[in-house]
Amino acid sequence: MFTQQSLGGGLASYSIRRLTNVDGLALADYFLQMSNQTKQYFGPHPLDADYAQKLCLPDQMANDTDVRLVIVNQEEPSKIFGYFIVQVDVSENELCRYEEYGLPLAEGKVVSYAPSMAESMIGKGLGSQVFEIICKELIRLHYNTVVLMGGVQKRNTLAVHYYQKFGFKHVGSYYTEVENLDMILQL
Repeated sequence: MFTQQSLGGGLASYSIRRLTNVDGLALADYFLQMSNQTKQYFGPHPLDADYAQKLCLPDQMANDTDVRLVIVNQEEPSKIFGYFIVQVDVSENELCRYEEYGLPLAEGKVVSYAPSMAESMIGKGLGSQVFEIICKELIRLHYNTVVLMGGVQKRNTLAVHYYQKFGFKHVGSYYTEVENLDMILQL
């Protein structure tokens, strides 16, 4: 699932590929470049150097059922420009929330999705191209539904509009320290 693929158009020097065990330092740098405001959108994950190194440990990667993808640039191969998680084993919390909304999620047909982009790359089309690639691969693998991992914080209006652009529908809300919107996309 998800082999390296180059992006098109003016973004041809970028490609998406799976995170590897040699990406620990690059992922740590990516996390450290995030503003505190951006990091707040992605809790409860620490998004620090230690977490990046842990994600890239061979034992961790061998046992990880999540598909972790990164955007890289052939001109700067040791730099990460985006980090995406496709979770094929949807969490129990998400299954329960969607059940409460009257939208039971069919096992083996749904994934949770969690994207992030380098702040300098937001609005340049990278995230949109990557999401289109991910959707095509999911359809090829017979998945038919995408939900947002942990939802999206309502205050993150840029992300909410991004998801709406792709056809995600707001189906419910839940609260942590802030209001989170659960959104769903039928492929």
